[in-house]
Amino acid sequence: MSNYIDKAFHPIKKEVQEAYYRDDYYGRHRYGIQFDDGSIFPEESCEEAAKMNDQIEKTKKQIEVMQAFADGETVEFRASREGRWEKFGNLHGWDWILCDYRVKREPCVVYINRYEYGYGSPFNSTEDARNNQTKQCLGVIRLVEDMDWKEDEE
Repeated sequence: MSNYIDKAFHPIKKEVQEAYYRDDYYGRHRYGIQFDDGSIFPEESCEEAAKMNDQIEKTKKQIEVMQAFADGETVEFRASREGRWEKFGNLHGWDWILCDYRVKREPCVVYINRYEYGYGSPFNSTEDARNNQTKQCLGVIRLVEDMDWKEDEE
């Protein structure tokens, strides 16, 4: 084993930082991880802190989804990573081990002026598109994102 520099989770600052791994610091082949602030922690405590932080972040995400559901927003679930997102309803129970959940995104909508030889820039509303038209404009096109075209990994 040897000394080296790599990224590690700082257990106090709760963030990933570049750190110096010091071999044999806590005994034979037991690394001490030294951060820029001078603090040194056993490798195991950094790994445990990282796992705990991951669990806290995961719990925050779960609370965010359940709060959105309680607030009346549409929540979707899928039973496996390959499954399709379906609407979550009052009759369902939460199963965070077997299912993934997310707040349903609204599709992106943009408005574009159409001209004989091409298209203009996108706008957030029909009114904005019309206010930026020239005399040669043939009309405004409304484009709506196809939410089923490519499932996101969330």
